[in-house]
Amino acid sequence: WHGAGMAADVVPARSGYGAAKWMFDGLRRIYLRAGFDNPAWELGDLGHIQLTDYVMRRRARGWVAAGFREPGGGTG
Repeated sequence: WHGAGMAADVVPARSGYGAAKWMFDGLRRIYLRAGFDNPAWELGDLGHIQLTDYVMRRRARGWVAAGFREPGGGTG
């Protein structure tokens, strides 16, 4: 997922993965509303965010396959 441009690890800048869980809980509420998820949440990988919405994943795969270029030749 990371290599395909459909996942990222997001952590607080100052405390990184050692941040308090409540910080990750707040982040989770935000990304769930935006169509992202973290299938590794229960395993303790709190900073992982992954694109899970099928339509958004299909668009992202096309964007990656096009070399991260937007339709019309611009970059995203």
